[in-house]
Amino acid sequence: MIYLIRGKAIADVQANDPGDPVLGQLAAISLETLVPFGRRVEGLENDRVQFAHMSGWPLTDIHCPTLILHGTLDKDIPMADAEFAHQQIAGSELIRLEGADHGMVATRYKDLNALIKTFITCHHRPEDQDPG
Repeated sequence: MIYLIRGKAIADVQANDPGDPVLGQLAAISLETLVPFGRRVEGLENDRVQFAHMSGWPLTDIHCPTLILHGTLDKDIPMADAEFAHQQIAGSELIRLEGADHGMVATRYKDLNALIKTFITCHHRPEDQDPG
């Protein structure tokens, strides 16, 4: 079934930046993780159940640097979930990516990589280095 939509799906992602060959590669890899859908049903059901109980998660127990990235056009996960996590996790940083949707991992990978690199650099502690 994937072969019927694979080319169009990759082209749709590639259209975000036609000159960037990485986008097509990311789209192809993402598609491979999505099919066959039957392998994902249990995990999706677990996500649905867990997100319904998000207010009971012990997010206040998280005491490490936490970066929350959320696209403003994400139709799969509400912005309210990201905002809730940000309110519960002390010292967390929430970045709203304007115009980004649920596929931002592929379509906005350059932005995400830069944000993650900056976050890690700002929170790097030399004592966390692996000695060997």
